[in-house]
Amino acid sequence: MNPSRLLLTVTTLAFNLVFTFAALAATTSMTSKIPPPIDTRILIKSVDVKADTITIKYMRDAKEPPHTYKIDSVTTLTVNNVKGTIDKIKVGMQVRSYIERDDETLDSVSVDIADPPPVVPKK
Repeated sequence: MNPSRLLLTVTTLAFNLVFTFAALAATTSMTSKIPPPIDTRILIKSVDVKADTITIKYMRDAKEPPHTYKIDSVTTLTVNNVKGTIDKIKVGMQVRSYIERDDETLDSVSVDIADPPPVVPKK
């Protein structure tokens, strides 16, 4: 093997080793900085039977304030997969779906037992 070919082979091996270790180090540092999982749940924060309102909280954005909606005689309520009334809705239940009539009133809402919050992965 001539000297220039030997030098090219050694240089190529060294280059491959350096980038392999650099990629491994980058992967290791990236996995140690796993962001916490996003909580996509929408939860019932309060129920006012006398005022016919429910307040929901979007867990995805902790900075967003809860939103209060009016429930009227036209609103379709589903509680635990059966037709329900506002007095059956409890704080902590999860909103599975809802349709707004406008920014203040709901046309329909479906709630049931809340899923557990997402678990932060262990390092």
